[in-house]
Amino acid sequence: MLHNLISIFFPDSCILCDNTLIRNESNICLTCISKLPQNENSNLKEKLSCLVPIQLASSFLKYEKYNSTRNILHHLKYKKNQEVGYQISLLFGQKLLTKGLKNKIDYFIPVPLHPKKLTSRGYNQCDSIAKALQEKLGGKVILDGLTRKSFEASQTKKSKWNRWIETKNSFQANPNLGINMLDKHIAIVDDVITTGATIESCANALITAGFRKISVLTLACAT
Repeated sequence: MLHNLISIFFPDSCILCDNTLIRNESNICLTCISKLPQNENSNLKEKLSCLVPIQLASSFLKYEKYNSTRNILHHLKYKKNQEVGYQISLLFGQKLLTKGLKNKIDYFIPVPLHPKKLTSRGYNQCDSIAKALQEKLGGKVILDGLTRKSFEASQTKKSKWNRWIETKNSFQANPNLGINMLDKHIAIVDDVITTGATIESCANALITAGFRKISVLTLACAT
């Protein structure tokens, strides 16, 4: 009741178009959701090199410099709006259901932040994505399946080669994952894939640890 009363005087607005949200809308209005730039060809394997074997690589949204996906990720990463990441990832999970992925993935492992960045931000934006996918597809989320060993500044403007050089040994698999998990299907979860260097580094860490079935699921992919 209090929330409804407050919303009368201070109504929430859509983070994409600023129109007032109506009942049962949250963060993004239904009109903007219907216009999200989805990846119709969501296979990401062409983004990844042949350095690591990937079973499945899929992304939900196209990421471009000025499109709505960029705005969503900005709210998720820098405005402490974890809810929007969870909300959009539920839609992603629903789409993956139509591809027959229900109960096909055993564990979802978010790409980790370096402890320094995690302390600064207060949360890992990939966690909410992984939790939403798990809710739709089944399986379990392992928040500490990977650890980041080194801290890199923003790599937005760096080439794929420079990113790969800087991140190739940045991650390691948690040694406590257990030998009984090595044959399980693991999905690495990230917010956005650009050059693919970070994902490849994460996958390489899991392969080095003995994991054999690895997939990649990202909320967005740079075009």
